[in-house]
Amino acid sequence: MWGAWRCALRCPGNGLGRQGEGRRHVSELIASNAGDNGSVVMQRVLDGGSPAFGYNAATGAYEDLLAAGIIDPAKVIRCALENAASVAKTFLTSSVIVTEIPQEEGAAAAPADGGYGGY
Repeated sequence: MWGAWRCALRCPGNGLGRQGEGRRHVSELIASNAGDNGSVVMQRVLDGGSPAFGYNAATGAYEDLLAAGIIDPAKVIRCALENAASVAKTFLTSSVIVTEIPQEEGAAAAPADGGYGGY
């Protein structure tokens, strides 16, 4: 089971793979902010063998996060998914979407010289 899950997280072509990329990036940032190498921490977590195995940034230990009481609240995930779906629905059902057209910048102005005396 964990092998299939890990394979799905590493496959960038599907939605689960993209979600896994986001989770990996966030986990690497948490480890980096804790003063550790994010890539090394993430690789060790992926090789941990259990979906509950992870890195506790507060203690710097690798452990079973569920047993340690570190869980992701389901309400937060549910609300985030509902809000994302609402934004996507609004965007897809809009007849017109107004965006700002980027304007081309001209050539850079010449630097001001110092005038008389070079000041």
